[in-house]
Amino acid sequence: MRIDRFDLDRYGRFSGTSLDLSGPGVHLVVGPNEAGKSTLRNAIADLLYGIKLHTPYAFVHDMPSLRLAALLRASDGGVQEIVRLKRNKAALRGPGDEILEQVVLDRILVGVSRDDFTRTFAIDHNELRAGGKRLLDVNGEVGQALFESQSSAHLSSLHKELAEQIRKLWVSGGKLPVLNAALHDAGPYRTALRRRDEALLSPRHYQQAQSAVAEAEKRRAQIAEQLTHTRQERERLMRIQQCLPGMINRSQLLEEKKELEAETSVNAEITREYERVRRSIDEVERELEAHTSAISRLEGETSELDPDQRLIDHSDLINELFADANSAVKARQAETGDREKARQLRLEAAEMLAGLPQYQESESAAPVSALVRTRVDDLRGELVQAATALAGAKKGLAKQRRSLEKEEEKLADIPSPPDTTALRAVIDSVPTTLDERNRTSSKQLDDAVRELNKARRRYQRFALPDDVDERTFPSEEEVNAHRKSWDAADRSVTKLQEKAAELTADRDRDREALDHFLAADPPPSEMELERARDEREHLWTALRPRLASTAQPELAVPLPVGEFEDAVNAADLTVDRIRREAQRLADRRALETDLQQTIDRLAAAQTRLNQAMQERTAIEDAWITLWAASGIQPPAYEAARELLIAIAKLRELSDLRDTLSTTLSADQALAEDCADRLRAILNETGVAPPTAKATLSELIALATTQREAFTKQIGERDKAAALTKRLRSEVADGAEEVAQLEDALTTCEQRWQRLLAEHGLSGQPDEVSETLAALDEAARCSREADAAEKRADSAAAQVAAFSQLLAEVLAGCGRSPVSDPQKHQSTAKSLKAALDAEIKDKRELDRLTKELAAERAKQAKGAAQRQAHLDVLNALLRRACVADEQELIQASRRAVALTDLGKQLKVAENGLMREGVSLAQLEREIADLDDPDALAASIKDLDEVISRTEANRESAVERLTNAKSELDRMDGSAAAAEAADAVEQERAAITRHALDYLRLRLAEQILLRCIETYRQEHQAPVLRAAQQLFAGLTLSEYSELVATDEKNEVVLQARQADGARVGVGQMSEGTLDQLYLALRLASLQHYADQGRSMPLVLDDVLMTFDDQRTRATLQLLDGMADRFQIIVLTHHDHIGDIARHALPADRIHVHDLAARA
Repeated sequence: MRIDRFDLDRYGRFSGTSLDLSGPGVHLVVGPNEAGKSTLRNAIADLLYGIKLHTPYAFVHDMPSLRLAALLRASDGGVQEIVRLKRNKAALRGPGDEILEQVVLDRILVGVSRDDFTRTFAIDHNELRAGGKRLLDVNGEVGQALFESQSSAHLSSLHKELAEQIRKLWVSGGKLPVLNAALHDAGPYRTALRRRDEALLSPRHYQQAQSAVAEAEKRRAQIAEQLTHTRQERERLMRIQQCLPGMINRSQLLEEKKELEAETSVNAEITREYERVRRSIDEVERELEAHTSAISRLEGETSELDPDQRLIDHSDLINELFADANSAVKARQAETGDREKARQLRLEAAEMLAGLPQYQESESAAPVSALVRTRVDDLRGELVQAATALAGAKKGLAKQRRSLEKEEEKLADIPSPPDTTALRAVIDSVPTTLDERNRTSSKQLDDAVRELNKARRRYQRFALPDDVDERTFPSEEEVNAHRKSWDAADRSVTKLQEKAAELTADRDRDREALDHFLAADPPPSEMELERARDEREHLWTALRPRLASTAQPELAVPLPVGEFEDAVNAADLTVDRIRREAQRLADRRALETDLQQTIDRLAAAQTRLNQAMQERTAIEDAWITLWAASGIQPPAYEAARELLIAIAKLRELSDLRDTLSTTLSADQALAEDCADRLRAILNETGVAPPTAKATLSELIALATTQREAFTKQIGERDKAAALTKRLRSEVADGAEEVAQLEDALTTCEQRWQRLLAEHGLSGQPDEVSETLAALDEAARCSREADAAEKRADSAAAQVAAFSQLLAEVLAGCGRSPVSDPQKHQSTAKSLKAALDAEIKDKRELDRLTKELAAERAKQAKGAAQRQAHLDVLNALLRRACVADEQELIQASRRAVALTDLGKQLKVAENGLMREGVSLAQLEREIADLDDPDALAASIKDLDEVISRTEANRESAVERLTNAKSELDRMDGSAAAAEAADAVEQERAAITRHALDYLRLRLAEQILLRCIETYRQEHQAPVLRAAQQLFAGLTLSEYSELVATDEKNEVVLQARQADGARVGVGQMSEGTLDQLYLALRLASLQHYADQGRSMPLVLDDVLMTFDDQRTRATLQLLDGMADRFQIIVLTHHDHIGDIARHALPADRIHVHDLAARA
């Protein structure tokens, strides 16, 4: 597919822009950045596949007004003009705004999708660089290199991402991936299993668990407090350690500042004023030194110059001599030549007159007058013309007489034909297409009968009668209404059946739960509760007196503390069982209520289901009644629409058969009537009658042939008669013309004789013409000789004037005269050269004099400025109270040092203040240190203490957590269920991750298999094509691409011109880009082989190529341009110049985008 013309009517920054892309070869679109190259590239995709919903190219034109148009040429040569609008519907239009179906464009696109086009047939600079990098990432592995070069799919990164996701899920022998960690003995799944097994209620250990929690909480608080104090001390020591260097530096700066303040210094204003004055004095002294040097140089150059004033005074005359020197030489030469020419011309005139008898004694002859010469030439021409015309007229008259005799014989041999009016009328009355119409109608009737029989066989399963066109069938609206009603009823039945099944399941589940409640152990009785209370009270009665006594207990009889605790626990457990049984009873009553409600809802749903099924049955009965009038078996709802289509098709074919049969009968009757009339008229014209089996076409052909024969015969006789008449007239005219020409010739001969007698001439016309020509030539030679002598006299006068002027100038300049005329020119040139030299010296002397005066003025001005600056410097020394300039410099340096010390001190104090404490506190803390050098060791000791304390804290927290977990496990009956739920959650998570792992592994294997399959199928042809392209792109630096086995992988290498092999890792970035481009271009060949070529858009791929490789790339693209339309986008103007020199004029088309946007 190609784009012959692309119109960007309203798109992006373009308005009414049109590109002619129909020419062969390479189309180069040139434009600066922001000129619209990227817009053009996206516009091609939007033209072919539709403008995106939220397109970014509506920044100039409104969304609804976006419009693209193009003339497309399909691979089979057909053309289609399309218009693409920004519409949700009917966005594809024709040139007349008619709506085009998408299938029209799909036939041209030959199955190439938008993704295929943008990834395969569009390459930009970024993709080129990324492709080269991906070749390096896969180390030139051939399968991935070929597969990625097919399009811009980043398979290496995709494969890497798949492998990374797989490693995150499972690694053989690993511990960190998700599945490895989940299935480990210490993982969440096995931990949940153990917790589920351990989640049993144990009242005997409950009190021990509470004590363990309290002890663990107390221990954690102690360790936390200790850790806080230790960290605070460490932070204080760290602050001191960090601030100690800064405090030392601050003390040193304060000491230096104190020392500098003790000495004399000046303020910053005096320092700046001194530096300014010093710079001014130095600058003025440098300028004075330069002026002095310039004055010395100018005085020396002036003394060397002494121009000759006499030459300068005669400058006008010398310039005049120099300008006339060449003219004088030429005049002298012209004088000699003209005198010699005059002598030769006079000799030639004498020789010419010597050949004429009447002029033999004359040295010159007067020229013949123009009137006589004209009369002689005119009469001579008239004589020749008259004689020639008479001979031609006599010859033509004889030929005309022979032609007349021949045509009269032909006319006598042609017979007179009969009248053909009646025959023509009968032929014209027969319709011209009647016979063809009969054959066409007969064929159409046969086709219609075959189609009818074929349709009956195709719809045989419906058992339709032959008279289907006479029966009554339901309409499509009636069928659709019944089908809609039945579908609604069937959906209602299905929905009610599902609802009944759901309620039935709920009922069964509630009954099963109720049975579970009924099968549970009975609740504790009042007697059991009373017995537990009595046992507790009995033990408390025995224990209380001994606990209240202040005397020492008897060791022989221990206190019944354990028994009392067991009794208390037993009573508490009994109370808990009663509480739980009360809750179970409430749950049971709620469950019974839910069960009854479910049974009631189920009964109501069953009633609605029965009603819905009755309604569906009634609709099915109405369906049978609807088809009763047709006399056929009612079809299934699914087949009803197809049955109606079959009935409509059969009716249509039956009507077509009947119509064609009627038309054919009428045309056949008309054909028989026409044939009878043609036989009768042929008999009347004397033509042998045809056989009775002759068709109408044969009769018409015979009649037409006979009519044409008669018409031809009439035309031939009329033509012969007209020709005979014309020839008779021409013979008469020719005889009259001969007589007139004979009279004209006689008259011319008489006039010729009179002319000769008047001017004393004799002879034939040619002889007289030669005599007149000789006289004219002799007169011309005499005139030219006189003119040559006149020019010679003028040249002699010019030479004499030049010689006189030269002698006067030489005398005025004090130079010797020159007598030899041959040296006059050289003398004038030497005078001119001497004058130019003296004028140059005079001008240089004037310039040097002016420059010397200017330099002396500048020198005086500079001396005055230096003295003024020195006065300012002396005043400044007095202000600073110093004796000389050196003391002022020292005082200024001390002032600068004090300023720098103040800044450093400010920076140091600001840094110390960032620690959050005052300088006074820092000074106190540092003063309290016994040994500042031991700070690091103290901090290290505190770090070890903190580490140990943190470890102890973590252990205490872990013990507290474990104790609380154990207590929580014991403190609720739902722990086992929660633990079981945790096991199921972990198992579900493992299953989900395992499925993810399988999907990823399967995707990886499919990807690798696709890459390998593509390599095996395309390696040889693609590498062959890429090898030629790569050699061209690299200017034959690499001559061959080789697929080599390395470490069980087939990798790509390139062979250099010297035979050495180079891997992709050894190539430069630019070479990798060119290798990737070669592979991409080579992989496109199979699209062309399949007839699926598309325009190839290359955006700034030549950006990093030098001129030679750019030229080579353009030539390679031109070689591909016959299979693919090549469109190259660039913002470099010089690429257009390279392309025009690299390619023939008809193979490169440069489009200036900036001028069109």
